[in-house]
Amino acid sequence: MKPDTTEIAQLWIDIEDHLIPFLKLDAHLRSVYYHLVRRSRVVGQPTVKVSIDSLAQATGLSTQVRQHIRTLEAKGAVKIVSRDRTGTTIEVYIPSEIPGCVKNKVITNGFNLETYDFYANPAGRRAIIEREGGRYFYCLRGINSDSAVLDHAVGQLIRLDNSYRNIVACCHECNSLKSGMAADDFIRELYRRGHLNAAEMKSRLSALAALQRGELKPITFDAAGERT
Repeated sequence: MKPDTTEIAQLWIDIEDHLIPFLKLDAHLRSVYYHLVRRSRVVGQPTVKVSIDSLAQATGLSTQVRQHIRTLEAKGAVKIVSRDRTGTTIEVYIPSEIPGCVKNKVITNGFNLETYDFYANPAGRRAIIEREGGRYFYCLRGINSDSAVLDHAVGQLIRLDNSYRNIVACCHECNSLKSGMAADDFIRELYRRGHLNAAEMKSRLSALAALQRGELKPITFDAAGERT
């Protein structure tokens, strides 16, 4: 669905206030990213197909464009989906879909965020799913909120921790495959199986570290499960 004017305005604010400083994009990377966003997310599409020559001409960056796209992918801002004779198909991520990019304000309303059980409480489950920004934490596929599974990054046999620092949303396949595996080892296993590329593996490992540092706080909600 094509976003409305208010959503587009908020997207531009999030890019300027959060994504650019978070990913440390220089002027050239910004130019390429803005062009890709304009031709994809602003018109309601998750991907865009471009030719390197046309993108170079549009941004005035000549042959450097190819390297800029690779850099944006390494930073987790885009994903190269495919290439053929007609161009390169690129999936473009917005700030809310990049873990740790947009810092959510959390209002605790009398309960302790650090000790709240996000695994057992339905409100906590909804908050974790929303925090993931539309993608499963491990494999980055699109989330189905009805069938998403909550997973402990550090398994319950090692440490019983149901806090937001240890709970992620994943698909049934990843939940079954991971089993008792350490989260970082599982992310590397997804890479070995071809479910993640090198840039995605790096971004997932960074997101895991941010999760455990407490930087990926959930979307604001109150103890009754209502959004605030």
